[in-house]
Amino acid sequence: RESATLASAVNNKYWAAKVEEALGVVAYTRAAKLFDNPQALEHYERSNAHFHTAIALFTAIGGPEQLDVASCCVGLGISCGNRRRCVELKERIRLEAVHWYHRGYTIRRKLLGEEHPL
Repeated sequence: RESATLASAVNNKYWAAKVEEALGVVAYTRAAKLFDNPQALEHYERSNAHFHTAIALFTAIGGPEQLDVASCCVGLGISCGNRRRCVELKERIRLEAVHWYHRGYTIRRKLLGEEHPL
């Protein structure tokens, strides 16, 4: 019974993390459609928050080096990179985008070797 409860909790965290990841993609897609409209920044910030939550949930379930975390890192990197259009501190945001994209790339490369999709 205890293992079934634990499995259910892990399963629920996993799906909660997948929803957060999907919401992150939706938010940065909406922001991209607004291009440099001031409302775009709100969507990018929402996107970043969803990706950070997803990364935390996935990490809690299976550790920091897994493909789901890598996917969220790449998504966060894309969101940060696009967010540069809406902020004044473009260089800081660019470095943040590079950090997240590189982290995702590194995890995928480590887990998939030469077959990584990036």
